[in-house]
Amino acid sequence: MDHLIGAGHMGGIIAQEYALAYGDNLRSLILCATFAEPGPFCLKLLEVWEVLASQCGIEATVRDVLLCCFTPGFYEEQPELAKEFDEGVATIGQTAEGFLSQLAAARDHNATDRLADISTPTLVLAGEEDILIPNRQSLRIHEHMPGSEWLTVPGGHAACWEFPDTFNDAVLRFIGRHRGS
Repeated sequence: MDHLIGAGHMGGIIAQEYALAYGDNLRSLILCATFAEPGPFCLKLLEVWEVLASQCGIEATVRDVLLCCFTPGFYEEQPELAKEFDEGVATIGQTAEGFLSQLAAARDHNATDRLADISTPTLVLAGEEDILIPNRQSLRIHEHMPGSEWLTVPGGHAACWEFPDTFNDAVLRFIGRHRGS
């Protein structure tokens, strides 16, 4: 694998662990909207989703997650895409048990003290209005990874869908600089 993009808290967690174990296989790493360890806000959010998934099921929980992924402007400016995401919840295909296991993995993740071991060129990217993973959480990754780059783009946690051109341009520029690394 040449380039790895870990998007969202879980994708970013997996990408961190992959880079720690197999960093020699990577030319670049992009960590989007994620944390090295959940702070108090993220822990509370995970706790709320655990209760919601246990008591109300996966569909209600994913609907709540989606509200945290997008900015209010997304719902106003892209109502058709918002509707598409909302309708997709019914076909999510994830069980409550699987979701609860994912929450436990996120809750228990702590790579902060190991981030300096990642020598792969890394871009830490965050949506300027991300309320699911506050920017300070992503910024901490950058601060613990010597040589990493920090960039924010418009949008929330799902900036890749809200502002795909801006997001993709940032990703492709970074990858382009590390094609031959």
